[in-house]
Amino acid sequence: MKYFKKTMEYLFVLEKGKRFLTIFLLFLPVGFVAAFAAPNAAVFKWLSDFTVGDTDFWHAWCLNGNLNWHVTLGGLCVAVIFIMFFFSVVSTVVARSMRVGVFKLSGIFREFNENFFPVMAATFMYGAITLIIKAIMTALFVMFQTFEDATVAALFSSVAGVLAFLLLCFMVTIGVIYLPFMVYNGLRSFHAFTASAGKITGKLQVKMFFAVTIPVAVCVGIGVAVGAARNAIASIVVETVTYTLVFTYIVTLTFVSYYEILELKREDYPREYFYYKPKRRN
Repeated sequence: MKYFKKTMEYLFVLEKGKRFLTIFLLFLPVGFVAAFAAPNAAVFKWLSDFTVGDTDFWHAWCLNGNLNWHVTLGGLCVAVIFIMFFFSVVSTVVARSMRVGVFKLSGIFREFNENFFPVMAATFMYGAITLIIKAIMTALFVMFQTFEDATVAALFSSVAGVLAFLLLCFMVTIGVIYLPFMVYNGLRSFHAFTASAGKITGKLQVKMFFAVTIPVAVCVGIGVAVGAARNAIASIVVETVTYTLVFTYIVTLTFVSYYEILELKREDYPREYFYYKPKRRN
């Protein structure tokens, strides 16, 4: 878990948690919108009230009606705007902190402008990947609705959902340094993704997959579990926090991994680890 530890070090050790608090607060609006648009709590209700015989694709897309498509569609539109804005701000702050050793938020709109186009490219690419995976998963859900036994259908649907989640995590894994390649190297979207995938291979790919999947799975699992309360306010509050934690972790992981994998020197280390200021004697 080298990359997980390095990410935690960046967030909590360097500058004693100031970085985590800043990034977390910046991502809080995105987490709030994501909690409305894609509530994981709906998965619990879907499985606990699972029925068969409904082969409508759109209904299966909304987890047999457990997602309000008006809220989901509207939330996703707002989420895309928020993601492009706040991810641009955070990626600028994190990238600069590692490049010049200064973690500072100069101004939200000023920081937003610097990395907007790389973040926009990443948002649309991963948005498209997510929709494709979701469509394949939904098609499987529709097929399983033709089963006569609801328990068997629920089991197969659960497996399909887990596999879809793992596939999405794998795509994040191979593209983990995709955004930094665009930010630091100026590569275009396709070349940046292929460059990232070319670096994330073999044992490194396995390590990175676990570094991406385990923390995200824990946060998703908490969101699903809170569905047992069947309390909308509790679900929104908890999932706002879990989504915000996921965004905070993943963005930080991408830039930390870039420096580690390419074996580049980070400028945010010397001040914290290698500079010793002796205490004054009275």
